Amino acid sequence: MEKADFGYIAEVPAIFDENWRYHREASWYLRDRSKGEAFDVEREVRVFPVRSSISQYAYKLADFLAWCDWVERDWREVEYHRDLVSRYQQHMLRGNWAAEPGQKLSPSTVNGRVDEAVRFSNWAAKRGLRKPFKVQTKTTHRKVAGIRSDSHKLTNIEARIGKVRPKPIYLSIPTPAKVDQWLRRFAAERGETKALMAELILRTAMRREEVAQWRIDYLPLDLGKWKVMGDYVSALIEHGTKGNKPRYIDVPLDLAERLVRYQNVIRQKSRMRYVTAGKTEEEQKRRLREKEPRLFLSEHTGTPVSGKKLYQAWHEVTSRPVDGWSPHLGRHYWTCKTLLERHRERVKMLGEGAVVTPDWATALARDDLLMFVKPQLGHIDGKTSEAYTVWLGKMLRSATETGEWIESLQIAAPENQKET
Repeated sequence: MEKADFGYIAEVPAIFDENWRYHREASWYLRDRSKGEAFDVEREVRVFPVRSSISQYAYKLADFLAWCDWVERDWREVEYHRDLVSRYQQHMLRGNWAAEPGQKLSPSTVNGRVDEAVRFSNWAAKRGLRKPFKVQTKTTHRKVAGIRSDSHKLTNIEARIGKVRPKPIYLSIPTPAKVDQWLRRFAAERGETKALMAELILRTAMRREEVAQWRIDYLPLDLGKWKVMGDYVSALIEHGTKGNKPRYIDVPLDLAERLVRYQNVIRQKSRMRYVTAGKTEEEQKRRLREKEPRLFLSEHTGTPVSGKKLYQAWHEVTSRPVDGWSPHLGRHYWTCKTLLERHRERVKMLGEGAVVTPDWATALARDDLLMFVKPQLGHIDGKTSEAYTVWLGKMLRSATETGEWIESLQIAAPENQKET
């Protein structure tokens, strides 16, 4: 694709039917989607997805097109309520349309697939590829946090009518001791490179794709050029971020030093494995001349470790610290741990004998979410923020006497929570 001057779409998926016929319209849509030219379902905003996201969109769209073939309905004739809500959505909820017969899909999966079908149909109508497509929507109000914890503003959102109400999710946060034990097991079973990537998620709250795209120049090899504040190093991450928005994050100083040692030792060995794997001397020389900007390389092949490979390795480690343990839950772990640590620091500053109420602590935690957590995460949903503060409040009420981390504590997050 790059040699044919189509490098700008080289990583955009294409869709084929079961007979390997190229689906021109769907593939065209994905190219537009990757350039931000297919608008959000409920808000007319441009969204520039990262590589992993555009692949997810492609699978959702392929599922919709396969369903159209299954029910013998031309995708150009599909109507919102008659087809998408009353049939496609219901078939997934009842288990009629699933990888395994009878498997009822979760509300979040169903909503995501229908959203993509709606977006594709809207796009096709605007391109003149199908008849007009009308979506039934309603105006809802959402609170958006302001600068202070007690300041909020309402914003109007056009939400489509017919969405499945999501079930509340639960935050189950493991103790730091169990996470450390899991990390040691990760290194033993999956190698030091992937374990270091996992630790980067747990100690900085980065997304797995951001970690996979970590560049060798994020942290200068000359430690004298680091931007150090206390026990942290400030680093600008620019690749794999949500919406392609660069942001500064704080990396613990000891972890930053280990990243540099990894680059100087383990990465060099992995890189040479890639070079010497060339079948001819000419191929080896070509590989040696190649520039690879990504930091984390496979210890077996010397090629970059993808976000997908990290995800697979994460789930292949035996004996997880809690059920549902995932890279995304690792971001929740960092947030909850950070809020609890900041609370404990305040208690120490107040001195012995100070009476600290959970209400006072959770009020200050809302300020922490805006001032410290949000810049680090890059984005934080208002409902997720509330789940964090409720978790902290229940943690403090449960651990008032013992001062211990209550690892079995679970807190139901509010409904309609989105992945962040």
